[in-house]
Amino acid sequence: MKISFIVVSYNEKEYLKAAIDSCLSQEIWNEDKEAEVIIGDDGSDDGSIELIKTMVAECPEQIKYFVMERAEPQIIIPPLRVSNVIKRALAMASGDYIQILSADDLLLDSKKASSAVGFLENHPDYSCCYTDYKKFWDDGRDKYPGDKMHSFSRPVLWALKYCHISCYVFRKSVTEDLLDRLCDDTGMFYSCYVSGKAKYLPGVSFGYRQRSSGIMHSSDDIEKNIMELLLFQDTLNKGGYPKSTKARFCLPLIRVWKRRKSLPDNKFEKYMLESQKCDNDILGRVANYDRMHRMDKSKLCILMIKCGFYRAFFQCLGFWESIIR
Repeated sequence: MKISFIVVSYNEKEYLKAAIDSCLSQEIWNEDKEAEVIIGDDGSDDGSIELIKTMVAECPEQIKYFVMERAEPQIIIPPLRVSNVIKRALAMASGDYIQILSADDLLLDSKKASSAVGFLENHPDYSCCYTDYKKFWDDGRDKYPGDKMHSFSRPVLWALKYCHISCYVFRKSVTEDLLDRLCDDTGMFYSCYVSGKAKYLPGVSFGYRQRSSGIMHSSDDIEKNIMELLLFQDTLNKGGYPKSTKARFCLPLIRVWKRRKSLPDNKFEKYMLESQKCDNDILGRVANYDRMHRMDKSKLCILMIKCGFYRAFFQCLGFWESIIR
């Protein structure tokens, strides 16, 4: 099997068929038909599962699916739920290459998969290929972010830039470098970069839908920064790009530290408990800062200073790379 398209779904029936069709419309199906679509649904209750079953019945050889259970009551940490769906889909995948897509997004270029697979088959020292993307809204507006991702080295990209994982086609071997918990957007972005070189392929091949009802849009700013600290914890424990990692998570760390008196609120308890499960409990250290001994306070302050220093360093390096390339 050449490539597995993984579609992550949760209560997105309105958009789901278009996302799946954008995978089935890829030219790689016409070339050798060594492809598959795997739909991982996170327990939708809006009719998505019935739609998935209908599409599987129409294309039984091309589409597989599974549904994650949602036992009630349940504590939901969105990036962990998404990561668990992705991990299960990756375990099912037969392809040598992987393309991940959220159910409310679209592949815009029908040659995206074939171009990426063709390059990776001829360049075994590369772990992934990526393209540009655009944001779009249901009212017809769109915006090309224009971040010039190809102008930067991997350490600078990881330190400073965001790129949706759906811009990437990567080797399945990248999954050997998955973080312990998080392999959603940014977590998989990390795994791609520690696994090997990345190739930029020109063109806007992915559409990132913007909608206020998305799962991450329902979280407030401090909650999003707390989620980032869980990812910071995972990447520090993994060990790749330690300086870039400190630069990347500098701002979330400082923002949560400034609002540390809010952390005892019940709404954040699930994050505190999750952080305690792994080494480098940064969130716990931030929450307990005002009760810590002076030495422990100093260690956390030194970490924040290092993060700030590395962020400034990579900002300068990124500026320099954008000039010379």
